[in-house]
Amino acid sequence: MHLVAINIPDLFISLWRSTIQCDPNDSRSTWRFMVLTKDTWEAHGKAVAATTPYLPGSFDRAPRNIADKLTSGYKAWEHLIHLYCLCPALLYNVLPEVFYRNLCKLVRGVRLLYQCNISHADIMEASALFIMFEKDYELIYYERKTARLHFVWQSIHSVTHIPTETERLGPEIIFSQWPMERLLGELGLQIRNHSNAYANMAEIAVRRCRTNAIHAMIPALTEPQSLPRGAIDLGGGYALLRRSEDKATPITDAEKCVIVPYLESMGVAMSAYWTSNPTISRWAHVILPNKQVVRSLWREADTPVEKLRIACNVKIYDNGVYMIAEVQYFFQAPHPHRNSGLALMSTYSDPDQDLLNYSENTLYSCKYQGARNLKVVNVTSIQAVVAMIPHPAPYGPHGRNLEGNFFLAEKLGLDLLQFTHTDEITADE
Repeated sequence: MHLVAINIPDLFISLWRSTIQCDPNDSRSTWRFMVLTKDTWEAHGKAVAATTPYLPGSFDRAPRNIADKLTSGYKAWEHLIHLYCLCPALLYNVLPEVFYRNLCKLVRGVRLLYQCNISHADIMEASALFIMFEKDYELIYYERKTARLHFVWQSIHSVTHIPTETERLGPEIIFSQWPMERLLGELGLQIRNHSNAYANMAEIAVRRCRTNAIHAMIPALTEPQSLPRGAIDLGGGYALLRRSEDKATPITDAEKCVIVPYLESMGVAMSAYWTSNPTISRWAHVILPNKQVVRSLWREADTPVEKLRIACNVKIYDNGVYMIAEVQYFFQAPHPHRNSGLALMSTYSDPDQDLLNYSENTLYSCKYQGARNLKVVNVTSIQAVVAMIPHPAPYGPHGRNLEGNFFLAEKLGLDLLQFTHTDEITADE
């Protein structure tokens, strides 16, 4: 937690802002990495703050304007999202190529190892990336100069040990301080004897362990989590959640062109009148097995963007292909397929392959296609809620102008939600 979420961000920000100490035998005028200064730093802070409406609520705390709040208790989680989710896009035009690609190697490695299900290939790729990152860092920042020896923090070398520790202990997100601090917080809330708080907390922890052991030995004692009133269980951890329409409403011609053929492929019997004049009862939300709640554009469209935490963009796996799409709305297939939850989606374009290669597979930038590329999928094809964030106007001299495109941000350690039983189910709307 402290290594990747506090120490490394602190080092890079102090380098890019040139707030790190300069040796008398060195000169800041030779620091090619000194890019976040004055107006550029202010523009970067505003760009970070502008991403907040596009980060779903399941991403927890969105990073604040880092230019204004860096010294005002900027949280480890804010640093994590800022550096590893946002910086590959926000610094694309700012950092010179050699420094940008060095950062992307670090980001790619951390993203791989912050998964809960990590393959051996992922560990090997992360290990190779971290080794290249460390070597390049010493060449381009430190430059083997004694006057810059203080640039080489222990954390730069420490990241190269994360892959081997992952093989030995398991995924980083499980044994790091994130779950430990979460548990300490929950135990602290249960303290009732404040005159002997630590002994009281220890007793509460022992009681929790005994309870967990009993539930592990006798699973039948664990009561299943109930769904909100009006929800429809689709099986496999998926469920339709209200709000929903009481009466079926007509759909547009563009929607008709994809919904009717999809229902025909399912073998749904449809009257000639319904095929010519289809109507659908729309649903607003779906809960996923990872406890994220997908919201639909139908539900979010009437709310000003600055008041939202947009959660209608999803990663889907359909016919052996991963895609990013925006959910227009959910609906149920007609009888006898009522237990099939369906989603009308607008898929984003394929990512810019040149950018993916340039950024070590960290900058997934694509175009929004709206009603031009609609698609119907089964709700069970949805893997996770993601953020699709508009590229800001360039505030640096490098790279291409990507304004008008959207870049992908996925929550690090998403599966942690499953372990803590945290979800986004809210009261009926």
